[in-house]
This record gives sequence, C-alpha cells and structure tokens, in this order.
Amino acid sequence: LYIHQKETELAELRLQVQYLTKGFAQLNPANKIQHAVLKWHSQAVVSLATAGNFLFSGSMDGMLKLWDLSTLQPATEVNMLSPVFQLEIHQSRLYSGHQNLVRVWDLNTTGLVAELPGHNGPVKALMVASNRLSTGSTNQIRIYDTGTLALQQEVSFAHKGDVRDFV
Repeated sequence: LYIHQKETELAELRLQVQYLTKGFAQLNPANKIQHAVLKWHSQAVVSLATAGNFLFSGSMDGMLKLWDLSTLQPATEVNMLSPVFQLEIHQSRLYSGHQNLVRVWDLNTTGLVAELPGHNGPVKALMVASNRLSTGSTNQIRIYDTGTLALQQEVSFAHKGDVRDFV
C-alpha cells in the first residue's frame, strides 16, 4: 500500500511537471519576465500561494516557508512535520493541507488559528468560495464555514483516489 501511494504521488508530480513545462513553453521571451531561484527546501515544493508582497511555499519536506518578494529572502519558516500538499489564501487566512488535516493560519499574526482533522488522507485540494472552505482528500470532500470553521457537510466517494482540485 505504501509503495502504491508513493507511485501515485510520483505520477501526480510528473503530470504537474508536464503541465508546467507546457505553460512555460507558451511564454513569450520578449516579455522579459523577471525570475529568481529561491532555494530553501530540501524536497519538492508542491504548493505555492501569494498574499501582497509575500510568497508561501509548501514542500514534501514538511516545511511551510514565507518569502519576502521585495528582497527574495526567506522571512520565516514553520516545520509541519508532514508534507504541505496544498495552500489557499482567503482574506486574512492561509489554509494548508496536510496528511489527514487542514491547518488554518491568521496572516496578520502568523499564528495558528485551528486544525481541522478527520480527513481520510492527504488534503490535496483546497478552495474558498461563498464563505465556505472546501477540502479534498482521499475519496472525500469536506465543507466548512470559514467564519466558525464548523464542518457543514461531508461527502465520501466509492473510488479510492485522491480529490486533487476544485474548479
């Protein structure tokens, strides 16, 4: 089971690389897009989110890092002890998806607001719309009220795969 899960994660990462490669190929070099290489994670970065002049990066190394885009330097880091599969920012909150739970952060204080446990596996899909946080994990979607963080609805599927995105 462990090997199958790792093979699935590797296949997912390969698809993400293919998608990004196609996107980069369509960029026009005449635009002279500024770029920088930010090296600070020891394993693959699998999630990014921006808020103002800051970039958040989540990695398979279990680190959540905050970068100051004006200096291109790391501002802070938090060791999650487990991979950070997904990041979503809405208003003054950062939501981070992990193994079996979602963490909610206050962007003003950078403090942890809450943990939302009870997921069936890695939380790889997060979306906020209409004051609802939708989370997707292995064969499961959970919906929370963003104000109270109370669970409003849970849907389980017959398939055994991960929910990886919301549209």
